[in-house]
Amino acid sequence: MGHLCKEADMARAFLVGAIFSLVIGFISPYTVMAIQPMGMSADFITAGAIFCLLFIVAILNPILKLLKSPFNQKELILIYSMMIAASAVPCWGFMLNLVPVVSGLHYFATPENEWAELIHPYIKDFLAPQDKKVITTFFEGSDASPSTAWKPWITPFISWFIFMMTLYVVMICMMIIMRKQWVKSGARCLPHPFSNGLVTQKAELDIVGAVSI
Repeated sequence: MGHLCKEADMARAFLVGAIFSLVIGFISPYTVMAIQPMGMSADFITAGAIFCLLFIVAILNPILKLLKSPFNQKELILIYSMMIAASAVPCWGFMLNLVPVVSGLHYFATPENEWAELIHPYIKDFLAPQDKKVITTFFEGSDASPSTAWKPWITPFISWFIFMMTLYVVMICMMIIMRKQWVKSGARCLPHPFSNGLVTQKAELDIVGAVSI
């Protein structure tokens, strides 16, 4: 019975982490591209994840405490870990660099740098739009509706999404394979920001087990 309760708690934490990660995924690009401050995930600080964590600890957790089911330490670690991982993808860690790079290879091509001969033949249609008008619209803007402007990007975005999901699955699988030697045999302890001590082996195994499930 206790084991089922622990699994339910970690499932709850995973769901909350996924919701806040989705929020960060939508708000971070908007703050960078529309409002144009430093952004919620424009640095290694991951301000968006820290803000969400403070919201959970200061507002959500006291409410749950009144209901006698607050988030425990392991759940908070899982939620925060998911949010900082999610902060990297929509902004500077991936998309905000990827889109200008794959389109800039066409936009900034000149007869002098010879990118059209040296690079363009290796850029497949499913990785980046090939239409110069579409790429010029991306950099200089257009009076066309946003749906029309972004339509040629659907296939490249899907292709890069498949690549990123495959990469993440491979990295998670490598982590699961290597953690046994690192945690069990090596008896390593992991530092964490919620106490002055270290995460115990049992706590770390519970968290990694919940993610791997």
